Amino acid sequence: MTSSGLVIDIKDNKALIRFIRESACGGNCASCGGCGAKPLDVWINNTLSVSVGEKVEIETESSKILLSAFITYIFPLLVFLSCYMIFTNTFGKPAGIISGVIGFLGSLIAVRLYGKRLKLDYKMLRRID
Repeated sequence: MTSSGLVIDIKDNKALIRFIRESACGGNCASCGGCGAKPLDVWINNTLSVSVGEKVEIETESSKILLSAFITYIFPLLVFLSCYMIFTNTFGKPAGIISGVIGFLGSLIAVRLYGKRLKLDYKMLRRID
């Protein structure tokens, strides 16, 4: 997966790249004002010897991006449904609902901890004029 960003700082042969996250409005937040997409800043090895103010194209593994999206959005839902169905069949509907909510909240904590361990490997591809 490739994206472009702006070099905003250079330190110790690493470049701080600011990515503007694309949204449904195409990144033109002034047109809708609803998404509030915040920029993402990432330190990347400065393999192209870029300087502050230059735009660069960056690549990262699509499989890691898809895995993190699955874990963030689908995993908590699967945990909720699993807990709900198991406990509803065993102890009744109130226990199913309570265990589903507890399982969902627990999965959110697990996702948060996993997200801190996940390291995406970014590579600079080229300068953008």
